[in-house]
Amino acid sequence: MTQSLKPKSIKLLHYEEKKDNKQVFRQGVTLIEYEGQPSKIIQWSQLIEGDPFGDHEITYRINNGSESILRSFKVKYIGKEGDKHRILIKEGVSGCGTKTKRIENKEVLIPDKLYQPYPLQQKSEEGKDPGLCC
Repeated sequence: MTQSLKPKSIKLLHYEEKKDNKQVFRQGVTLIEYEGQPSKIIQWSQLIEGDPFGDHEITYRINNGSESILRSFKVKYIGKEGDKHRILIKEGVSGCGTKTKRIENKEVLIPDKLYQPYPLQQKSEEGKDPGLCC
């Protein structure tokens, strides 16, 4: 039986952002410390294309050692509700390794601090990096 990894802390070690016209490219390095297991350093990148407050596409690449995961989501921004943003994931795939599932027409609420497509208003708080969702 595989042991479930329990993150103890998540730290954003490096972050860069480049923006032009209708694209935002972000990349960073994140350290994840686990309880009772070795820590991992993960390199990641995110590309947002289109209008982040309309129809857009988000592509993630997560490099974890020799493993590289690429995920792409077609998204429609619906609007703000209080301190959260409602988005519709039109289509995409979520998960890691063999535990992936297709997502279509799923609405999600994202906290204001995590939904800052551009310009980036502030860096992610320690332990709350939006780009790593596995």
